[in-house]
Amino acid sequence: MIANIDVDKLVDLLIKYKTQVSYLAAFILCAGCFIGGRLTSQCPPKSEVCMAEEKTILGLRAELSGKDTTRVEMLRKQKDEDRKSCDERVEQAKQDQMASNDFLQCSDICALYNQCLTAGRCDL
Repeated sequence: MIANIDVDKLVDLLIKYKTQVSYLAAFILCAGCFIGGRLTSQCPPKSEVCMAEEKTILGLRAELSGKDTTRVEMLRKQKDEDRKSCDERVEQAKQDQMASNDFLQCSDICALYNQCLTAGRCDL
């Protein structure tokens, strides 16, 4: 069974809804052009298009790696120098304290000498 389509009614509907039909036709035409363009175009691989950027990124990554290594070496060297300097200051403070202790012990002996002499405890 073939349906009979009344052409006059179809033309009346197209005239009545001509704005909507125009937008629909434009959308279908644009979609067809987009799909046709996608099917016929070929994009080069990303490695060819972005070759310069990839070289730059690899170069900067290598430079950062080298700077990280240098920074770690500098930190280790500075830490060793600080440790040596600290050890020297501690040793000097110990020496100063020993000299001070000797003087204090000597002064204590001098202050107590007369008492020890009268008590008979000095063999001088």
